[in-house]
Amino acid sequence: MTRHRPGTITISTRHDREKVFVLVQDTGRGLEPEALECLFDARFTTGASRVKLGMGLPISHQIVVQHGGELSVASTLGEGSTFTLALPKREQRG
Repeated sequence: MTRHRPGTITISTRHDREKVFVLVQDTGRGLEPEALECLFDARFTTGASRVKLGMGLPISHQIVVQHGGELSVASTLGEGSTFTLALPKREQRG
């Protein structure tokens, strides 16, 4: 059995004049640079690794793009990852 060190997940929000941002940051093991290139590809798998990503990220990416937004990830191996969701602001109708 492999033991993993405890980690932290931090969720934060911010906005600018045009977009609202949701950032989800973890202190996990991070991702290999090669994995970052195809992370939102439905055919992506980590192979023999214990992590099986499935369809969650590709479907999430597709939904966000259909709503005019962006979903991106930055990761440092051994330090963790930050996923950023950016959605356009919409005017409220009264």
